[in-house]
Amino acid sequence: MNMEGGALTFVFLVLSRLLGRSASQECHGVLTDPVGEIHSPGYPGSYPPNVDCQWVIQALATQKILLSFNYFNLEEHADCLSGDYLYVSDPEGDSHIFCGSEDPGTIESVGNTLYVHFISDEDDESGFGFSATYMAMTMCEGGWEGFGSHCYFFSEEEMAFDEARTDCEARNGQLTSIHSREEQLFIQELAKTGTVWIGATNTGLLGEDDDPFGFEFLDGTPSDYHNVWQWVTDRPLSSCSSGCGTAMVPDRWTNLDCTEHRPVICESVQSHGDDWYCFDDPVCFHVSTRSFDFDAGRSYCLDFWGADILSIGATERHQAILALCFEHDDRFPHPLPKWSEFWVGMRQDATGDWSWADGSPVDVDRWDEGSPVAGGGDCAVTVTSSWDDLQGSYPASYVCKMSPRGSFNV
Repeated sequence: MNMEGGALTFVFLVLSRLLGRSASQECHGVLTDPVGEIHSPGYPGSYPPNVDCQWVIQALATQKILLSFNYFNLEEHADCLSGDYLYVSDPEGDSHIFCGSEDPGTIESVGNTLYVHFISDEDDESGFGFSATYMAMTMCEGGWEGFGSHCYFFSEEEMAFDEARTDCEARNGQLTSIHSREEQLFIQELAKTGTVWIGATNTGLLGEDDDPFGFEFLDGTPSDYHNVWQWVTDRPLSSCSSGCGTAMVPDRWTNLDCTEHRPVICESVQSHGDDWYCFDDPVCFHVSTRSFDFDAGRSYCLDFWGADILSIGATERHQAILALCFEHDDRFPHPLPKWSEFWVGMRQDATGDWSWADGSPVDVDRWDEGSPVAGGGDCAVTVTSSWDDLQGSYPASYVCKMSPRGSFNV
């Protein structure tokens, strides 16, 4: 059966990054690695005649399998079985026979096993073959999203750190730990608000003395990955010495198509109401409660006297105090719009150069890893990304993590 949706698209973006570590069998075998590839013999060249290939893709009992085709072009026959064909069988679900050049799409197993059987007849044809990738995915209950061997609950409600921790424990999980770049991107993609609790408490000033691992995960798993806020002169919050919660906050940038709709961040030298927060620079920030395309978002900001869409300028301070606004409960209104990406005033011109709306050059680099993405769009957003220590009394949305058996060990 075919499966669609943004979460599935993200899964296969991550899958493409992992294939360098995947398993692959030439023409037969039992595949038990969580990520792998199968292809016709000789691929990317043509397969020979009289081929009989059989694979068994076997996942853990708590997992299902996603099989997606990168390339598919076999002989075309009305009944498929009279020529070359691919037979995919799910012992707990449906069976499918494919031939011709139509993409089979993504096949999602019901259980934890898929049988894949490829047959070619005696004709020696050229220009034919197929390649497919598979990934074992955890089967999660309703309201939870699977990634790797764990399930994740993304709350739209905002709570203090201890309340969020208690809620995750009541769901037989724990505030999430994060152990890889892929897991970080998965959580960034599905986070519900700008500021998001994760399951770590700091053991000192987070990042002090160039030690970004000054934290412990609540689930007891090793501190083997971090995305701690990196700063040169400014950081959002420095008064939290130990025992505080850790949140993901808007910091890094990526690029989107300018016609996408996102909330917009405005700045001004004066306040325009209770939903603006001002600093002594002087600078005041505001986040819209509606989403716009980039141009409409800038127009929204310009409607406030003396205001414009946010420009970071040549100093980190704007980015740091912006995160501070997201972190504190008395600044940007709560609950925030259900977004984790917000337009900022940076755009790419026809020559490929990026600049801020106020004309200032991009002297501060807060691009997320791998950004700006070639072909990803000409306008910039700030995304929920970097980790920062935060007083546990402030509200934020949160992410719970558990295994399908109800434990949260890695």
